[in-house]
Amino acid sequence: MVTKPRRGSAFTLIECLVCVTLVGILAAIALPNFQGAHKKAANAQVKSNMHICQVAAESYATDCLGYYSSNQKGIQAYYPGGSMAPLGFSGNFPANPFTGGIDAVTVGAKVTNVASARSQAAGSLSGSRGNVEYDPIAQAGASILVSYAIIGFDDSGKSVAGKSDKQLVLSNQ
Repeated sequence: MVTKPRRGSAFTLIECLVCVTLVGILAAIALPNFQGAHKKAANAQVKSNMHICQVAAESYATDCLGYYSSNQKGIQAYYPGGSMAPLGFSGNFPANPFTGGIDAVTVGAKVTNVASARSQAAGSLSGSRGNVEYDPIAQAGASILVSYAIIGFDDSGKSVAGKSDKQLVLSNQ
């Protein structure tokens, strides 16, 4: 009895192994690229959160004769959803891209000289990962707040990079 070779649509074992190997190679190539893209997107979100803080600080100063707030409550009303109406609703702080939770802007004093801070390498300052810090700066020899510095922190808690791998510091200076 003579048997004819089978001509069906089924895969042979070799064909299946080749397909699985190809898929594994493609996944090994794509996974690190995806992780790098995710980190870049989260750092971009930190920079966006810094910009939201800057707009809130400038809006506060516009309403307060050019002076800046000394605390987060002062600028919180200028965040999205807030209002300086007679009831004074607090705005909503943006989400931290690394934790997914809402992080209130911290008020600190890490930056007292904006030009000096901008000349330092990215990662020179440390803070909470994904958080944004607002540093009010007083006029020399006085307690009047005439400036500010805003810095953000990446996934390792180091200050985010701007141009030429220097710290990104947002300010009115």
